[in-house]
Amino acid sequence: GAILHGDNDDLKAQCLPRLTAGGWKPALAWQEAASSQQAESSMVTAAAAGGGFTLTGSKQFIPAAEGADAFVVAARASAGTALFLVDKGSAGTAIETHPRVDGGFFGTLRLSGVRVPASRCVASPSVGKAVLERVLDEGRLAVSAELLGVMSRALEISVAYIRQREQF
Repeated sequence: GAILHGDNDDLKAQCLPRLTAGGWKPALAWQEAASSQQAESSMVTAAAAGGGFTLTGSKQFIPAAEGADAFVVAARASAGTALFLVDKGSAGTAIETHPRVDGGFFGTLRLSGVRVPASRCVASPSVGKAVLERVLDEGRLAVSAELLGVMSRALEISVAYIRQREQF
């Protein structure tokens, strides 16, 4: 969603065909250790450097981080929150995975002076916060739909059991 809604048309043309074909999986890296659920980035900084940016800081609770090919990283630039595409294994990145209670994993992404060319800016500071908020809203809606389906199925199973159960 972030790449689709971002303001970098060249990056869209490069990434969206691979994404829709299913051969490339980016993960959204937006949460920080001491942050609320707000879209502003405060811990990861993006400093302008030589026609690009240098990212420093860390993001936590990244779903599917272990299997991701790249990360869309929210970072605080001088003019506001921007989103950057960082390839897995880029110099200065480190990923730590942690198990979740449901058997899946989430990750922590550490960025130590990671150089990102300006061409890999998914959403500039003028639209970055709005793009991130939209993507988060879409994600929350998808999770809600999934949970509604799980609850509906649990209700069906419970009703079927109640109808066949004989009390002693």
